[in-house]
Amino acid sequence: MATKINTILFIVLFVFNSLQAQEKPVKVIEERKGSRYIFKLIDLQEKKEVKEALSKTLGKPLDSIAYPIINLGGHLYTWITDYETLLSEMDN
Repeated sequence: MATKINTILFIVLFVFNSLQAQEKPVKVIEERKGSRYIFKLIDLQEKKEVKEALSKTLGKPLDSIAYPIINLGGHLYTWITDYETLLSEMDN
């Protein structure tokens, strides 16, 4: 008999300012956090060293990115705009 294991998903959301934290993609993800999700929000205005590291990793200035950056399973996503897209990427 196989046992199904419900894994916990760790999601880190990097926002560029506190106003962006109130926008829809962030709120949609935050509303769905629960027993299966560990959610962390990092404001890049407060964490300059993280902002610099992300910019180097992505190879472009963060000013050119329109949406919050999502770290899901060690992969960075700069184009996820809604929860459905996030779910789709979590299934891959």
